[in-house]
Amino acid sequence: MTEERLRIARDLHDVIGHQVAMLSLHLGAAEVGLPEDAESSRQALVSARSSARTVVVETQRILALLRLEGATSGDEALRPTPSLSGLEGLIASFESIGLDVQPSIDIPAGFVEPSVGVTVYRVVQEALTNAYRHGEGTATVEVRERDGRICVTVENRVGPSPRGSHAGSGLGLVGMRERVESSSGRLTIDSDDGRFRVHAEFSPLGAVV
Repeated sequence: MTEERLRIARDLHDVIGHQVAMLSLHLGAAEVGLPEDAESSRQALVSARSSARTVVVETQRILALLRLEGATSGDEALRPTPSLSGLEGLIASFESIGLDVQPSIDIPAGFVEPSVGVTVYRVVQEALTNAYRHGEGTATVEVRERDGRICVTVENRVGPSPRGSHAGSGLGLVGMRERVESSSGRLTIDSDDGRFRVHAEFSPLGAVV
């Protein structure tokens, strides 16, 4: 198991680390080459470079955990860093690249166990990524307590074609479902009348809901 983790760590460093570094360099070059009146494009490139730096930081954190001998899934060190308190910043990052997000977040302070907060954050992150790539430019995010449970709903209208050159592999939604189920939550994904909707429910303690 240790050897396999070290092999994965090496692959992450050699492949993802290199590619993200090259991506950041190209983005920087593109930003320098923009004309002075291309402010919106410049801001998009700045946001992209910021995202690339975030990938580098997160990859380094994962590499450190993979190389941490004797670490288990229950170790505090293995807990991802995002939380409910980061949702505002997450939404702002999507708004900075052109997605109009209408949030409604109402969770009592200290109500959610940290590991569940991480899952809520990742669900919103993946759902907004899909909304940006496949939607019409708007999305609604609702995170609130209802009958003692945490309910997360992200909805957007479906656009004519995905942004970018690829439609996506669908692995993000698979990972979302796996993450929700690992927190003993329930996830429903449906598309009806031109709208795409992601809805997840959790116990604030991560117990079966």
